[in-house]
Amino acid sequence: GPGEVEIAVRACGLNMPDLLQLADRYQHRADFPFTPGLEFAGVVTRVGSDCADFRVGDHVMAQARGGGLATSAIAKGADCVRLPPNFDFAQGAAFRVGFETAYHALVERANIQPTDIVLVSGATGGMGLAAAQLAKQVFGCTVIALGGADDKLQVVRKVAQVDHVINYTTSPVF
Repeated sequence: GPGEVEIAVRACGLNMPDLLQLADRYQHRADFPFTPGLEFAGVVTRVGSDCADFRVGDHVMAQARGGGLATSAIAKGADCVRLPPNFDFAQGAAFRVGFETAYHALVERANIQPTDIVLVSGATGGMGLAAAQLAKQVFGCTVIALGGADDKLQVVRKVAQVDHVINYTTSPVF
C-alpha cells in the first residue's frame, strides 16, 4: 500500500513482546490469526506509492507490528532503515528493539553522561547487552554488568568491553 514496502525476510529477531503477543498478554493486541516477528531484516521486493526512500533490492531492517517470521512481510517505509554495510541480516534483525529501547532509557530518560557509573541489570539479555554497549562504547561511562551466568557475562565483557561483571548467583550479597 501507500508508504509501505514489501520485504523478503532473511532474518527475524524474537523479543519479549513477541512472546507476550503469542500469549495474548502484550499491550498491543494482535488480531488472530497473526504472524509474530516485530523486528526483521531482508530485501525490499516491492515499494508502495508515497515511499520514495527505498528501492527494490535495498537491504533493510524493519520494526513492524508483526510478520517477521514469514518469508515476506509488509512494513511502513517510516519503520524501515537501510541495513548498515557492516551488518548482516541477522545483526539487522536483532538490532532495533534492543538498541532503540536502550538508547531511549539511557539518553532520553536517564540523561546519561560520560562521567556516569552505569549498572546494567540483566546485562546478559539482548536489551541489557545493548545498554552496556551504548553506555561503554558510545558514551564512555564506567559500566558494571550484572547477570546470572559466567559464560554469558564473559560474552558481555568481550562484546561490550564493560569495566566490571558481577554474577549475582555467586557473588556475595551485602
